[in-house]
Amino acid sequence: MDGGSLMAGGVVAAPFAALLAGKLPQAVLGVAVGGLIVLLNLAPVLSGLGVAQAGVSVPTLLAVVAAVWVSLLVRAALVVRRVRTPRPAPTGEERASVGTAS
Repeated sequence: MDGGSLMAGGVVAAPFAALLAGKLPQAVLGVAVGGLIVLLNLAPVLSGLGVAQAGVSVPTLLAVVAAVWVSLLVRAALVVRRVRTPRPAPTGEERASVGTAS
């Protein structure tokens, strides 16, 4: 890829990135960006280390890392959702039972 096509890709992606940065929670955005950086750089790193010559399947490693990344992304979204969901106020009966043995 030449520098011009990378520049054009950045120009096209920038408005979408700004929109997502304003809408997504920081934890979810951090996991998404971090995982994407790892996935995009994993194949060249493994190639430089000679992993393919050692008989290890690079696509399989990429698939495993992608699956872990997706599971961490879902976990981050669920944690953010749980933290943001307000709990209902306790009723009078529930308030009275707090601190008493049942």
